[in-house]
Amino acid sequence: MFSILKIAAIICVLIFDTSGCSNLIFIYLIMFGGIDFYELFFNIGVLCYANGGQRHISSWLVNIMLASCESFRMIISVAMSVEIIRDRNCVIHSIMGILAMCLCAMTYFKCIMLMIYALLWLCYRKRKRRELQETVDSLRQYLTPMPEGEICSICMDHEVRESVVLRCNHWFHRSCLEEWIQRRMACPMCRRPL
Repeated sequence: MFSILKIAAIICVLIFDTSGCSNLIFIYLIMFGGIDFYELFFNIGVLCYANGGQRHISSWLVNIMLASCESFRMIISVAMSVEIIRDRNCVIHSIMGILAMCLCAMTYFKCIMLMIYALLWLCYRKRKRRELQETVDSLRQYLTPMPEGEICSICMDHEVRESVVLRCNHWFHRSCLEEWIQRRMACPMCRRPL
């Protein structure tokens, strides 16, 4: 929705503002609107593709596309900022200059917010990785040989190798359980937290 408003504002300003802003700001606004237009149609295409029965869309492809749009938007904002600083009269006397300045400010704010989000996500992942390692290390105290007749319910194998008995008295091969807890920190049988 916000992209549609930005595109509409850029089109209106480009059509109706005939002030003396430099041609570079005019070109940068067209490029900025083009990126928003491309991103909007890409998102519509992703939604149509997902709702058309083909539900699996590669998330890395979507993330690369969105990151490239943000990168181009940032480059254009920096160039537009430099041009606005050169042509100060444009900002004071023109709606085009004011719009260009607002778009630059929004882009800078969005990039800062994305960096903060990425930093928080990395801290979260680091904490989760540490918790996972602590859980794997704590499994060593439960190592016992697997008794006759018990099977690992993860791999469904009777093979006698290092096994772990959890507090809920369920038996698993140590390697199977270590692989399992990377996905879920609970017993595979009763879902009791480890």
